Amino acid sequence: MCLEACFKRNILNSGKNTFISAKARGILNKRLFALYSLIFIDALGVAIIYPLMPKLFLDPVQGLIQADEIFLSRDILYGMAFAAFPLLSFFGMPILGGLSDFYGRRKLILAGLAGIVAGYFLGAWSIVIGSYLLFLSARAVSGFCCGTLVIANAVISDISADTRSKLSNFKWPVIANIAGFILGPAISSGIHLIPFPFPLALPFFLAAFLSLVNGVMLFFVFAETAPCVLNDQTASPWRNIFASITYLLRSTALKKLNLGYSFFYFGFGLFLQSISLYLAHVFGYSPSDIGVFFIFVALSLGVSVFFLQPGALKHFDYRKLILFSLLAQGLLFLFLFVSDLRRGSLLPFELWTVALLFFLALPFVQLGLTTLYSNIAKPGEQGVVMGGLGQIYSLMWFASALILGQLMAASRGLIFLVAGLTILSGYAVIRSAMKNLASIPNPDKPEP
Repeated sequence: MCLEACFKRNILNSGKNTFISAKARGILNKRLFALYSLIFIDALGVAIIYPLMPKLFLDPVQGLIQADEIFLSRDILYGMAFAAFPLLSFFGMPILGGLSDFYGRRKLILAGLAGIVAGYFLGAWSIVIGSYLLFLSARAVSGFCCGTLVIANAVISDISADTRSKLSNFKWPVIANIAGFILGPAISSGIHLIPFPFPLALPFFLAAFLSLVNGVMLFFVFAETAPCVLNDQTASPWRNIFASITYLLRSTALKKLNLGYSFFYFGFGLFLQSISLYLAHVFGYSPSDIGVFFIFVALSLGVSVFFLQPGALKHFDYRKLILFSLLAQGLLFLFLFVSDLRRGSLLPFELWTVALLFFLALPFVQLGLTTLYSNIAKPGEQGVVMGGLGQIYSLMWFASALILGQLMAASRGLIFLVAGLTILSGYAVIRSAMKNLASIPNPDKPEP
């Protein structure tokens, strides 16, 4: 609360009573715009790489791995490259978040952005020289430094004066993420076709440039929002750095819910991280084709966030929507597995239709589970709970990336079987957990 109190005292309450002056509002808007740009460019940088990953690992000419250099299967190396990002993100989120409480948000955001720029440049250079190990290191650096998103969320909380402003301000990061996941694949679909000695490195150079521009903008428009902790000489930036996830794991009330949450993100991570490779292997999709696929699913996600979810929440309890969506997603993946097993491969129409339905259901699960955790957590525990959820998310994506190569090498349809079974397991566990949490109110439906 010290952080919020300092900022509101120094900035928000510069006018009479609790009203924000026009000058203060202008400062707020500039800072929020810079933060939303940070989230947008981060999403764009992640999404711009997805369509290129199969070509990086399957193409013996332009890719990272030459035919005589293979020491593991290309599918396994692909999975390891994906695993490096969430593994280091698991550590980066609490470390950068904890250090930002001690040294200030601005310094850590700028330092993190510098690391992200370095990670993209390392990724581009690894393609130029054909070094898989350097590419792996670049993914690790980018994953660790993406912990700045935790700081960005903390800043948005710091500079939001009340519940109403928080609801408004936190809506835009979702929009920024969706926009990044639409524009990223769109850029990737075309930029690698530009005549250049190393076309697959171009998107990485572009992502580095955009991150650099964002860093310059933040340097000039973003002032510190958490100066109080700087004066506390007794505080330690390393204390309780993993308090978030240990809090969740120790909580008896949340034990079942944590398990169901983990099952869901394992299945989701397995599907999303492997789908580019599946499209390239089975359908022979080029990076441009894969880019179109990701634009399609991002648009589906946007339709759900802005149209389906608000309408559904007016008529149904959000907990029922979570369970229905989980059940539907798990069954959809099992349908893909059965179809793949019967014919030896899927029809493109089947995969695109299931992807559409899956991403239409996704916000009901993701935002619904976040709301459920937020309603369970006490007011002083919101931050630690949200931080712990981010770490579980990273850990599950790391675990799913580790096995996706083995699954693809054994039988590509196994991806859908394992993803479907784990999501259905999440459905069963969360359904059981909700029976014990039946007393938690639904904030979208006021008490009569």
